[in-house]
Amino acid sequence: MISPTGRLIGRALAVTGTILLTVFAVVGGYLAASTPSRAAITTTAWDAHRQLIEHVQAVVDAQPAGTVFTDRLLEYPHAVLGSGALPADEDGTNPDQPYSYSVDYWVLPVAGWDTWGTTGFTRLVSAMREQGWSIDLKESGFAVGTTTDGYDIVVRTAAGHVTIGGQSPNFPRSQMDRDAVWPSQLASRREA
Repeated sequence: MISPTGRLIGRALAVTGTILLTVFAVVGGYLAASTPSRAAITTTAWDAHRQLIEHVQAVVDAQPAGTVFTDRLLEYPHAVLGSGALPADEDGTNPDQPYSYSVDYWVLPVAGWDTWGTTGFTRLVSAMREQGWSIDLKESGFAVGTTTDGYDIVVRTAAGHVTIGGQSPNFPRSQMDRDAVWPSQLASRREA
């Protein structure tokens, strides 16, 4: 017989798995589909890392005070979103292929955001438009903003949560730093 606590843990793990699979499938599918257009090397690894963080920080800074982007959710501590280097080709067989950086965060809701993430999604997309980025609304709850310097920022709602992620343009593989440090949280620098 399974205890009530065991059932609760089982449900939490099932929900976490569903959320992660949805986020990774959608974001990963989009990024993989965009790879062919990213074949050229257009930046350095250092610039890619720095600028990707700056672009995501610009979106959180446009949000109300208290907004936080984080790589983990308190209610699902094992649902950690990752950041790192991605090969330009999907199978990684070309030893000379360029790489890009990718970063992903959960968006923690603030007062006034609905529980299904619609308000948060709309605010994030509006913030990207205000930056002058082109916006491609892929489907309901899924948008890609492309910055003027070629970075893609992806906003997605799934299972009541909002995520934001991004991918840099390519840089030479020889510059890749697998140990690059990514902030675990980005918080709005707006004052209340």
